[in-house]
Amino acid sequence: AGVVFTIITILVIDRLLHTSYIIADGVLTIEKGRFGGKKSINISDIGNVEKVKTLFTHYVLVEYSGMKHAAISTINEDAFIKAINTKQEQ
Repeated sequence: AGVVFTIITILVIDRLLHTSYIIADGVLTIEKGRFGGKKSINISDIGNVEKVKTLFTHYVLVEYSGMKHAAISTINEDAFIKAINTKQEQ
């Protein structure tokens, strides 16, 4: 059981430290750490971007392609939302 929890902890820490969000060429790319996958979202497909605050955390919720959602944990939510909105206007 200890080995399983150690592996899960390593995966969670990797995802926390190495997740990156890249906005380029009209695409938002989410790279989920070294062991996670990569997700690409066209900026034109993004319908709604909003800040969400809960009791323990805060994040940016991105709604795209109808009812699909992505939760973005970033330090500066306002700058991220502004960057998305700027790219949508271009």
